Amino acid sequence: MARVAEDATAFGHRRTKLMVNIPAMDQRVEKRGAHETWAAGLAEALSGGVRTPAYVGFIGKEGQLGVRRAYPPPTLERLAQVQRRYNPDNLFHLNLNISSEEKAVARD
Repeated sequence: MARVAEDATAFGHRRTKLMVNIPAMDQRVEKRGAHETWAAGLAEALSGGVRTPAYVGFIGKEGQLGVRRAYPPPTLERLAQVQRRYNPDNLFHLNLNISSEEKAVARD
């Protein structure tokens, strides 16, 4: 992933040396909370308690914090420009959404 220029795509953090995904899945809904707690605890231990950058496809329900973790500021600015041009009515909003607030921040 580091062979591609940082600004070539929306994929952020290309110079990061290590990417870890901690999936926790179970068919039994009643076990979900325990698995999520375990996964969050492991992520916390690995990161030293610091909210680290993340691949957008690995981010859960973090809202705008997740958007800022997924995209470095220059990438977020480029995506906000695309959003303003091609999706001004925010039709595609069911993902980690670049909201109007993010768009305003990215312009500055």
